[in-house]
Amino acid sequence: MTSRTALVSLLLLIGIIVVHCHTNMISINGDRSCVRPFSNDSPVMDIYNDVMRCNNQNNPAGGRCSVAAGSEVTLRWYHGGTGSIDPSHKGPIAVYLAEASTGGYGDSWFKIAEDGYSGGRWAVERLVASGGYWKVRIPSELRGDYIVRTELIAHHESFRANGAQYYIGCADIHVTGGSGGDCSPKVAIPGSRWVPNYDDATVKVDIYNGMGNGYRVPGPQMANCAGGGGGGNHQAPPPAPGPVYGGHSDGLHSGGVYFLHPQHASDKCLDAGGESDGAGVQIYGCWSGANNQKWRLDNHGDGWSLTEQRSGRSLDVWQSYDNGALTQLWRFGGGPNQLWYPEHHGDGTFAFKGKFSSKYLDVAGGSTENAAKVHQWDWLNAANQKWILKRA
Repeated sequence: MTSRTALVSLLLLIGIIVVHCHTNMISINGDRSCVRPFSNDSPVMDIYNDVMRCNNQNNPAGGRCSVAAGSEVTLRWYHGGTGSIDPSHKGPIAVYLAEASTGGYGDSWFKIAEDGYSGGRWAVERLVASGGYWKVRIPSELRGDYIVRTELIAHHESFRANGAQYYIGCADIHVTGGSGGDCSPKVAIPGSRWVPNYDDATVKVDIYNGMGNGYRVPGPQMANCAGGGGGGNHQAPPPAPGPVYGGHSDGLHSGGVYFLHPQHASDKCLDAGGESDGAGVQIYGCWSGANNQKWRLDNHGDGWSLTEQRSGRSLDVWQSYDNGALTQLWRFGGGPNQLWYPEHHGDGTFAFKGKFSSKYLDVAGGSTENAAKVHQWDWLNAANQKWILKRA
């Protein structure tokens, strides 16, 4: 497989005894040689124990699965051969990589994917609804041998100290075609920059009393990757979130309410077609009194949310890296599919880059018609991807 854009199917088949799960198989086009062997199906609960690194899978696998840099990888969890994990095991999912030469020791792990609580649901609930499938993109800058570490945390007993259950699995991969760059930040697992203690808000969570909103997935922020000197498919790190113009009166300020006009159809506004979760987002002729065209922009430190003022719901993209994935309204949960990086352009417009997919808010097909859908798309520097912001 040589194309960076080709879809690589990496199946992490995570077996569960009763409700326990662990990585027991990986296949890429039938190749199951790269999973690290295991002997224990129980969750890991001691955050200070070295088994947090790869469960009891510290010995390299017999082979390495080949994965193209920049490719999309599909993970799959199994529960006793069918389904995924028990749906009562609500919690987040994260995927880390470490260079194989480090053995996973010291500050070697960087996070390439995470999903916590958003839209009123946990990552595990989305995993169960998808039949156990979850997509991850391998950074395009990478090249060489890496350890993959999957981390699924069940919070059904996390209301008490040391109640979080970690389901950890590791595999060995060889990444081809990248530019030979590096990613940061890197942390040690276990370690204080991963999970500092049992009282940390990321691991002591009462999911039965509305504790999901504002939840942060344990560990470092998502990795930024810089390319090496060998060319390849470089991607710049996302811009640092914050006021784009500093203190200027025409700047983008956290808490401000705006109309968003697409540059190619400036008589139209970003518009919510309904008030419930899942309501579509479109462009429509502007009306100054329309609260469904007013959007409050809030800086959360790791991205900005856009909250529609009629429903109080946020601009959301169902977890997808695909061009054409539609935007919608959903109750805000702080997930990366609800956060955006605003980028200011010299012509006075803004583009909004999705934190989850790194794709941009885009009017489908460059349409200027009422009710034209708004979705995500690769950056094309096109007028239907640039937005004029005016205070409401």
